Amino acid sequence: MQVKKIWDKLVKNMGIPKLILVMAAGIVLVFLSAADFMGGNKNDGKIKKNETVTDNSSKNTKTDDKSEYTELLEKQLEETLAKVSGVGKVKVMITLEASSEKVTLSDPSYSSDSISENDASGGTRNEQSTKSEPETVFEENDNKKSPYVVKELEPKIKGVAVVAQGGDNITVKKEIIEAVMVLFGLESHKIKVMKLE
Repeated sequence: MQVKKIWDKLVKNMGIPKLILVMAAGIVLVFLSAADFMGGNKNDGKIKKNETVTDNSSKNTKTDDKSEYTELLEKQLEETLAKVSGVGKVKVMITLEASSEKVTLSDPSYSSDSISENDASGGTRNEQSTKSEPETVFEENDNKKSPYVVKELEPKIKGVAVVAQGGDNITVKKEIIEAVMVLFGLESHKIKVMKLE
């Protein structure tokens, strides 16, 4: 009886079409999660784009992270520039100076000196000096020590090349260069705009 009351209340509040839609969405989600659980998203031995394979078949995360970051920036810039009047179809290439940099937490360095002297007739002199170098703070997870990362600095952009259908138009070219300068803080000589064939 309790189930019937709940069912009647749901039908009354949501209506039959919405209730059927919610149930269908629930069934689809169950099937999708079951496919993931059963291994439906396997790689099937194919190497994904920008995945570096080493002799132990693990990917090189530094290279992959740098490539993913570059691809994300390129895609966002392409989508933005494609919406600008006169640009048309656009392709972007971004080069980075280095990979991202992790800033770790470290104990500060300090030094202290203490000197105590007596008069010339007594002649006692005590001198004490202490100096400490900065030490990196480590965290431990699963019996593995790693430096405690405070923040991660994104890689610096070295240059941007933009190939666009409207790349031969002086006004469009100027708009593209100014947009890239504003978005990435680059000087104009590090940005090249060309016409797409």
